[in-house]
Amino acid sequence: MITISILSVNTAKAKGVFVAIVDEADLSPINGNEINSIRLKDKIFKTTCTYEAGIEYLKKSAIEQGANLVKITGHKKPDGFNNCHRFDAIYYKVEHPRTYEKEILWSEKRMLEWEDFRAEKQPHAYNAVALTYCGIQYSVKALTSLYGSKTNYVVKCIFYPEKSWATTDSAQRTDDVLKHEQKHFDLCEVYARRLYKELTNTKINAFNMDDANAVYQRIMKEYEERQYLYDEETHNTTNYQDVQKKWDEDIARELAELNEYAIRN
Repeated sequence: MITISILSVNTAKAKGVFVAIVDEADLSPINGNEINSIRLKDKIFKTTCTYEAGIEYLKKSAIEQGANLVKITGHKKPDGFNNCHRFDAIYYKVEHPRTYEKEILWSEKRMLEWEDFRAEKQPHAYNAVALTYCGIQYSVKALTSLYGSKTNYVVKCIFYPEKSWATTDSAQRTDDVLKHEQKHFDLCEVYARRLYKELTNTKINAFNMDDANAVYQRIMKEYEERQYLYDEETHNTTNYQDVQKKWDEDIARELAELNEYAIRN
């Protein structure tokens, strides 16, 4: 096992190479070659050891060792003594790594592909070409230690391949339709950032935890209404050249405006 405490890898080598992340709760068998095991830890109160930073490091480290799948075997969240996310993981080399993903964490480096839509088309879907099933997970934990008190927020924007589907008609699997579905996922990330922003600004602590759920419910209501409006106005990409373009620009602008909330502990 390799134990690493400094996040330093060759980012040039990692560019353009896909690595699947398999969560520790996923007990599905992995058919491939085990390359190595790793323990990722970091110094107390270091500011770069967020969940996202850890996952990105594991991906790049796996590529350096010739692997294309990371199986998380242990995950310790920040607590009263350590402000970092820490991981145990095993690196594998497998065929078709994308098929192992049950959840896809949003990343500007990881665009959706047609093979990510693995559910069967629903009978009531009529003429729809695809459906993107994504959502926002969050948790809030008030931490107390010898160093004082801190509230830790974890907010994730996740795409679910096993619940997302697409037509099997290759003629309808166009780049424009796939980009339309990607924007559903991007819009989900917009509201994940809004949720993180509001949670931090509300200053949730051990005495007002109910306020966190109220914030979440309000943001989710706005999110669901916006997703519905997106499909209504774009007519599921049939009006791509004008309305879709405006939505693309609006979503990109909103992501940029909320960029400081992209890295979430």
